[in-house]
Amino acid sequence: MAWYTLRDQSTDLIDRQERAWVDVEDDFLDFDAGGWETEFDEDDYNFSVGVLTGAADDVLPSMFQGRIHRDGSRPVTLGELLMGLQTAKQISEDQRLREQIAKERRKENALARARFSGSLHIEDLDDDIHRTWLALRRRQVADNGAVDLKAIAEHLKIQSLESGMAAPEAEAEAQVTALVAALFLTNRGYADLTQAEGRNGLITLRNLHPERADYEQLTLELNPPPEVFADV
Repeated sequence: MAWYTLRDQSTDLIDRQERAWVDVEDDFLDFDAGGWETEFDEDDYNFSVGVLTGAADDVLPSMFQGRIHRDGSRPVTLGELLMGLQTAKQISEDQRLREQIAKERRKENALARARFSGSLHIEDLDDDIHRTWLALRRRQVADNGAVDLKAIAEHLKIQSLESGMAAPEAEAEAQVTALVAALFLTNRGYADLTQAEGRNGLITLRNLHPERADYEQLTLELNPPPEVFADV
């Protein structure tokens, strides 16, 4: 009896194993023998070629909608990838344009500073003081001889423009020259520099010698040259 029971169990096991292998073979061989060529679609091929060559760039934005940045829990779609690349390209171009503009602006500012610095070194300080004193006398309209410092700077600007200097450089030079020369005129006794009360109070330069028209003679009186002693 035991022998018959063992033989029946073995036969049943062999039958089940053979049926399982037949099922595996059926699943493994269950595919279309025609190959991928039987499913070729010309429209799909042309579209793929257009995406790769860039010929479909004009129609791609209208074909894919939605946000570009998605949750990282799912894969990025083709539309999101293409739109992201286009956005990155635009950002890169904008950044390159801003850098180019900034570079040109720095170059122009450096050139302007070089021209302005050069003109200050070339011009003689005593000549600037003299020109400012003359502008003070010509712009003098108040009874006390006070003149707005901006009016003096405007007078110097006109002179620079007449000499052929560019407008931006002439304006900047005139403002610096008027202020520096006004300080020297005050220190050397030619004029008096004052500012009205308030944050933006009017700055005026008052001629202390309105009756004097000879600058050189006045300079000798106010600031005589030091005496030179000869060696004996």
